[in-house]
Amino acid sequence: MKYVRPSYIESLPEIWKPYFSEKMFKNTPYPPTEKDANDFLLFNVFKAKEKDSIMMVEVDENGEVNSYPTEFTKENFHEIFNYYNWKKLSHSTKIVALYWYYEEICNELQIYKPHFNFISHLNNCAGYYTPHNHEFVFNLFATENNEEKPSAYTYLEIMAHELKHAQFFTKLQNEYYKKQNTEILFPAPNETDYDMNNEYERFTYYYDLCMYYIQPTEVEACNYGIKKAKQIFDETNLAKTANGEKEYKDSTSLFDIRFFKQEYLDRVHNKKLIEYTLGDKAKDQLDKGYLLTVLDTELQSLSTQIYLLDPDTEENSKNGKLTSKMKDKNLKELINLYNEQIVVAKTLEAEIESDMDKLFHEYKQKACKEDILLYKF
Repeated sequence: MKYVRPSYIESLPEIWKPYFSEKMFKNTPYPPTEKDANDFLLFNVFKAKEKDSIMMVEVDENGEVNSYPTEFTKENFHEIFNYYNWKKLSHSTKIVALYWYYEEICNELQIYKPHFNFISHLNNCAGYYTPHNHEFVFNLFATENNEEKPSAYTYLEIMAHELKHAQFFTKLQNEYYKKQNTEILFPAPNETDYDMNNEYERFTYYYDLCMYYIQPTEVEACNYGIKKAKQIFDETNLAKTANGEKEYKDSTSLFDIRFFKQEYLDRVHNKKLIEYTLGDKAKDQLDKGYLLTVLDTELQSLSTQIYLLDPDTEENSKNGKLTSKMKDKNLKELINLYNEQIVVAKTLEAEIESDMDKLFHEYKQKACKEDILLYKF
């Protein structure tokens, strides 16, 4: 019997398609959804839950084993992420190792495990967490477009970062800033949405980028992700010298070192950008942005209720206020509340715009006064 081949298969990354060929599913029904296909590969084919060890065998040019195999278990698998081990693994084995790491982070964060999705096709995205369906999605090939393969620590940072976001939706928070962790108030801006040839538009991009980086949810997730990756790197690459001091092994890969070096340089650049762009106004801008977001959400809710009661409600094009000819008391109260809120929101928007004008001026001043760096030998 021949079964229907689901359409989702054609949108999978090329590396996973062979697992769903007609030959592989001859006389067998396909997983009906992409989620089922993901779990089929992870648990039925790769045996991620059942497998308790990963064997690494060295072979010579003739295919002969030239050393004893190295066994990695869930108790000692961290060393597998070092470049000279990682580059030898098949894609399926990499998924198993990353699944073990995912389980480890979930246990450390004490969260109900999100669905582990590695099969979805992601463009220009390394990974993300979606709270509405509690799913962690990541792309094993996001950074493999370059000639060189990425360090495994790239994935460790991404996974810990996104799973930290998942924790924010698990634990009830009472602190003002902690409450913001369950929201991306300021999404990461895309350069293509700005006219980068216009200097104020370019500054607006810098401003939006800084707001993304300083929001509490990103600060905590970014810090947790890189700390976990460095912790494992140090654990497997530091050794005691004859003097009892710790020193990195000569076998430590430059490719892994470069990942952390680039992360360091990126963060130094971002801190400098934030200093130039927001200065000592960072918290002030964060508070205003948060308040404006709350106001916009409330206005949308009120607007929905108002138009349900009177679809013919009219909006003033100049000040955004609403009016209705209906005499309904509840409608009138909602409109009055909306009109009060819209005044506050418009005032706050104007204040933020004024702040940005001042910050733009200050940005130029600080950038111009920066000392030039001369080489010294």
